[in-house]
Formats: sequence, structure tokens, C-alpha cells
Amino acid sequence: MAESKLARLRRYYREGGAELVLQVACHHGYLPERMCHYSVSDLFRLRALDDRLLRRMRGDYLFSDATRADAEALSLLAWGNAPAKRVDYLAGLTEEQRIVRVTSGDALIGFLQLFRGEYDLSRDDYRSSRLRLVLEPEDVFLGYGFIDPAHRLKGIFPFLIRHAIQTSAPGSRFFTDIDRLNSGSRKAHLRLGFELAGSVRAWWTPAVATRWSLLAPDGGPPRRLGHGNPRVALATLLTA
Repeated sequence: MAESKLARLRRYYREGGAELVLQVACHHGYLPERMCHYSVSDLFRLRALDDRLLRRMRGDYLFSDATRADAEALSLLAWGNAPAKRVDYLAGLTEEQRIVRVTSGDALIGFLQLFRGEYDLSRDDYRSSRLRLVLEPEDVFLGYGFIDPAHRLKGIFPFLIRHAIQTSAPGSRFFTDIDRLNSGSRKAHLRLGFELAGSVRAWWTPAVATRWSLLAPDGGPPRRLGHGNPRVALATLLTA
């Protein structure tokens, strides 16, 4: 028998208390977004890429930097549509930052966004709120990545990360953020050699701007980062 919503929430309460229940309820839409939002983004840094995962790619794939001409195909691949606003954003990103792409023959089958200088962390798809992370010169923040479902589980992603590392400036440090409830992505990044480096909470209610907070690793009280669209240095969010 399928687990009921109430039983699921009770289980989450036993695992993590009221805050985890609120996060799950918002994530799964049990609470409408107009009523409340509560989420936690965990920040991860790459300690060292696990080379053991670089022996398992099955298929003939080519890794290279995307160009402005790829913008429409990138949008179609990831979202199944190509509205002008999204295509313009991706086209600009290929020129201002980087998008590493994966091809199989003539087909584009995956990509990964890389940011330097600044990275906007958003919990509502950049509609109204974002936490702007200011990066150190050597920092590279890995943004949205996508692999076509037909090519998943073929060991592509570790090689995509390796290509990003090898084609970045020597001494670069790599970071990314993952929603705390995305257990599959968390496990995959931990296997790759990433480690937890900090946790950021986003919380908003009607008529109140998003409140961003840094969560203490020891479970202590969170530290306020600001309301709405604050700008903070990534270095101040990282645990030792």
C-alpha cells in the first residue's frame, strides 16, 4: 500500500523534526507556494575527483565548450521548449561564463554551466529572489547540469566534471549547491569526491521577502544573511 501524505510527514518528523516536515511539505507542493516556502541548499566543494569513476563511460562522447549557436538546442534539450528569454540567457552565458557541452555524433546530449565571479542561488527559478554569491578569483561554481535520459547511467557525468576541471585555470576550486531533499544528486556528488561545505536556508511567507540564513553545522541558531536579494561572499558561508 502506498504511503499516505500524513504517514510520510510523520516519518519525516521523526527523522528531522518540524523543519524537515515544513521543507518536505513545500517541496512536494502540500503547501501552495503562495502560502509558504522553506528549503535548504547544501553547498559542496570538490575535494578531489575520484578517478575510479572515470573508467565506466559506455559510449563515444565528445566534450567541448558550447557557443552562442548552441543556445536553442540547449534549451530544447533541458526543458523541451525554446522561449526567446531562455535562449537569450543561455546565449549570453556561453559568452560571459561557460557552458560545457556533451555530444554523441551530431547530437547534443548534455551540458554543465560554470560560473566565475558571481553565482545566483535561487529557490524560485529566479522569479523574485536570489542569493548572490561573490566568488574568489580561483572559485568555479557549477550551476545547472543536464544529461539526456537516454544517455544516463553511462558514466558521462564524471568525465564532464573532469573536462571542466582540466579546461579551467590551474588552481581553480570547484563548488556546487544541491537541494537537501535531492538525495540522488547528493549521493552522486559525494561519490565523485565532493564534500559538504555549508548550508543555506531560504524561507518566505506572504508579503514577506525571502529570508536567507546560514545554518550552523552543529545545529546551533542560524545566522541571518539578509532579505530579498542579498549579496554575500561565498567564503563566509563555508565551514572549515
